[in-house]
Amino acid sequence: MKTRYRISALCFDKQGICISQGENAYTKSHPIQKYFAEKVGRPHNIYLHAEIHAILRAKDRQIEYINIYRYNTIGHAELAKPCPICIEAMIAFGIKTVNYTTKNGWVYGKTPQELKDEYSKSK
Repeated sequence: MKTRYRISALCFDKQGICISQGENAYTKSHPIQKYFAEKVGRPHNIYLHAEIHAILRAKDRQIEYINIYRYNTIGHAELAKPCPICIEAMIAFGIKTVNYTTKNGWVYGKTPQELKDEYSKSK
């Protein structure tokens, strides 16, 4: 069986107030998740990602930045870099800044476009 990870995302407004929280789900989906999965050529990735869950829960509030994180069972940070599906959603919803965990701690201040460009270069 494939290893499952718990990834969480928090969305913040311009004042730094947390306006929503989301987690990945292995049994739930949403039409927005499906739309962006198909848009980037990954139609099989229909299960709800933490970033999209948090974006949906923010409703019509403007998201300034999003924090995405994953910690292992002993509390050490693990990689939670957004996938191309979530990056497309962040661009579409106007999120300006993305912060995420890696095995070496946090990466701060990336724009969704910078992340998209990094994926494009790595292909």
